[in-house]
Amino acid sequence: YGGDSSVGYDSQGRLFWTFLLTNASVGGFDVFAAQCNPSTGAILAGYPVNLSASAGVTDDYVNHFNDKAWLAVDSTATSPFRDSLYVVWTDFTPARTVIRASSSANQGASWSKALALSGGGEGVVWPSQNTVAPNGDVYAAYHSQPGFASNNPDGTSGKIVVLRSTTGGAT
Repeated sequence: YGGDSSVGYDSQGRLFWTFLLTNASVGGFDVFAAQCNPSTGAILAGYPVNLSASAGVTDDYVNHFNDKAWLAVDSTATSPFRDSLYVVWTDFTPARTVIRASSSANQGASWSKALALSGGGEGVVWPSQNTVAPNGDVYAAYHSQPGFASNNPDGTSGKIVVLRSTTGGAT
C-alpha cells in the first residue's frame, strides 16, 4: 500500500505522479514517480521509478523512513529548466528528520542524488512542499520544530523555512 500522491503537468502536456509505496521487505515507504497517460491515467511503460532508490535514499526502516513526497514540475516554456521534475520529502533517520530534494531532467526516468535541504539544530522538520517560478527558480518550504516540552511543540520555537534554487535544483 502507499499514499501521499501529488501530480503535475509539464509544458508538453505530459502527466507525472509521485507517491509512496510500501517497501515490503522492510515495512517502510519508498518514493515513486510515474509518467501517466493524461487521458486515462494509466501508468506508461518503464514506470513507476523508485525515486528514493535512484536518489540514494532507499527506505530500510532503520536508517531511512521516507514520507510526504511532493512533486513540482517546471511547465514554463521559456524556463531554462523547462520540463524538469522536482520532488521534496521527509526522511526520518535515527538521528533526526531531514528534508530531501531530488530532480529529474528526463521525465522521471532517473533522479539526481538527494540533497539535504534541512540542517542540524532544526529539530523535527516535517512536512515539505515545493513549487517552480516562471523563471525556473525552485522554491521549497518546510516546518521546523526545534523546541519541545513534554513531547509536544513548545509553542514558541517553530518556524517555516523557505529555500530557493536558481540552478534547477542542483543546489
